[in-house]
Amino acid sequence: MKNLFNDISQEEKSRILEMHSHKKNVISEQGIGSGPKPYPGTKNVSQNSQQVYKKIADDLYNSMKGLSSSEDSKNVEKIIYDKIKTPYDWDGVVKAFGVRDGENFDQWLKGELRINYDQIIHNLVQRGALEF
Repeated sequence: MKNLFNDISQEEKSRILEMHSHKKNVISEQGIGSGPKPYPGTKNVSQNSQQVYKKIADDLYNSMKGLSSSEDSKNVEKIIYDKIKTPYDWDGVVKAFGVRDGENFDQWLKGELRINYDQIIHNLVQRGALEF
């Protein structure tokens, strides 16, 4: 690759860097196209809470994997409504779920045919368990 900065003076380099320094945006793939925004402070979740969120994530995954019945779908909704009470809970479960079989938690929920993802998110927002 050709180095384009060889023939530019130090003054010109500084001017270009200064011109673009205020436009720094951090780009992250996490959360792209996935509904709710992360809730502040979720990084400080206790180890006990992390274990609880992992259990919830595992229960949700086990209910969603494979061919889902209407009973599995009802179980997923019940787990979500019973266990996710705050935005911290949502973030904890999303983080604990991670990526399984190439999909994150939002993608798994959206992929469930018998689950109305938009309605679940709407209900959680109405209850204060999620923020957009």
